[in-house]
Amino acid sequence: MLTAPSLAAALAPPLTPPPDCRAYTILARETLIVGADVDLRGPIVVRNPGGTLSMGPASTHNGKTREEAIAAADIFMLKPKSAVVDVVTNDLRAEATAKITGVLAKPLSTPFLTLPALPEAVRDACVDKGATVTVSPGGQRTLTPGCFGDVVLPSDARLYLKPGAYRFRSWDLRDRASVIGMSGKVVVYLRDAWRSAPGAVVGSGAFDAKSFEIYTSAPTIDVREEGVLVAELYAPETEWLVLWPRAVFVGHAVAHRVLVEDESRCGMPPLVPPSPTPVGGTPTPTPSPRGTPIDEPTPNPSVSPTPKPTEHAEADVLAEADQDPGRVPSAER
Repeated sequence: MLTAPSLAAALAPPLTPPPDCRAYTILARETLIVGADVDLRGPIVVRNPGGTLSMGPASTHNGKTREEAIAAADIFMLKPKSAVVDVVTNDLRAEATAKITGVLAKPLSTPFLTLPALPEAVRDACVDKGATVTVSPGGQRTLTPGCFGDVVLPSDARLYLKPGAYRFRSWDLRDRASVIGMSGKVVVYLRDAWRSAPGAVVGSGAFDAKSFEIYTSAPTIDVREEGVLVAELYAPETEWLVLWPRAVFVGHAVAHRVLVEDESRCGMPPLVPPSPTPVGGTPTPTPSPRGTPIDEPTPNPSVSPTPKPTEHAEADVLAEADQDPGRVPSAER
């Protein structure tokens, strides 16, 4: 049921989505689909006109403060037994057993913020001549800042990144492989591809998402089953960011479309955070002699291409949104 707002909520200032893209646990440009039994904390929004946010069965969204408990989209769907706090939308489609425990506000002016272009460092051609980074299965390696080609980590391998800026062409992370930032600020520019397998871990070893930033133009990003991502992720051109079942994400993420699958958790600490060092030892620095050292640059924005819509396994939710011809999700405007 949709509950009546409390007196305090009714007297509070009008709900307004924050103007900073870094304020959101998840910001999708076009679509945010949440599966069943998902736990979300912090602001979640869909930016574009005609954009759809769908909360799956028995999924919950909340926040410590009113600003963190906002959820907004042009079209907002609440599946059976899903629960949210404050909602801003133009078109609410809620099942009878869904709950809005705070305020339902209309209208929502879209787009309600401007997204900056990706830094030009993401497309640096130096990665085409950079060294390939490899580690033996179950082994470990520590990199110093520089420009590298492809990263290939076999099962149970760990790659540690010292503070600084890194350019990579692609990541291929196999089962339970890890890319972990050591103490300090790590900034990653990833150009072509981000592939991962179940149990892969990426992010801050100190469990501080703000100390591990990732800028990428990878067409898709998968945080696979039982995988962990602890980072500030900016990927506005990525067609699909997919958190597979039982994945954990801590930080802030921007992508074109986002799918959070069943039993995942976002914006809250996992039971076991990624460790900055292997059990019983410390990483031994072994920087690649062929890596090209670089200074951390000041990004110069460039015009980002408009992503092309793609089909996806969860297209039934989008089809449901299309039932109202006046609110058909459109390509980027």
